[in-house]
Amino acid sequence: MSSSSATKKCLPNGAPVVILGDPDPPPVNDGTPHLIGQSFQVLASFGSGDSGDCSKCQIRQYVLGYRALKAPGGVWKIQTPGQTIYQGAMLSRTDFHEDGNGSSAYGHREFNGEPDYYYTGDVKDRANGCSYHSEDKPTIKVLPGYDYDLNLTFKIDIVDTDIGDAQAVQTYQFKIQLCSSHPCADGS
Repeated sequence: MSSSSATKKCLPNGAPVVILGDPDPPPVNDGTPHLIGQSFQVLASFGSGDSGDCSKCQIRQYVLGYRALKAPGGVWKIQTPGQTIYQGAMLSRTDFHEDGNGSSAYGHREFNGEPDYYYTGDVKDRANGCSYHSEDKPTIKVLPGYDYDLNLTFKIDIVDTDIGDAQAVQTYQFKIQLCSSHPCADGS
């Protein structure tokens, strides 16, 4: 390998694993708003190239989609644009945006842990850990008697921070859709 070519410092041990929780049950119509959602966990492990430096491996979580509500006898009203996701990032129906911004986003080693962690064995090790675990639960606030459609696609990247601007070396996508009546807001 020539000295001018980049050397990968991060090698994923396969794609990230996503474990979906059970969706929340439909809300009871008790006159109060309810949060409805579905939790998921992301697990990833990665090795490293010649340098043996797992600190170059990081996770990035991106999301696109929408939240929609339909009043009794009404039509679907998409709540995006203008809806925020974790830590104020904007939710878009067409473009992936990082799930978080400012001082906190999933997978950034420089941010302060929760709701995600890096590990070396069973010990939390944000700076150098070769295993990653996060938990998330996207939700929609449902008003009494309303139908709802939470439709989100997530993209999980394992990135090598030593190559350019955190270039993805592995990507995994999955979708969460919780829709209380069909057709949903997207016609499905």
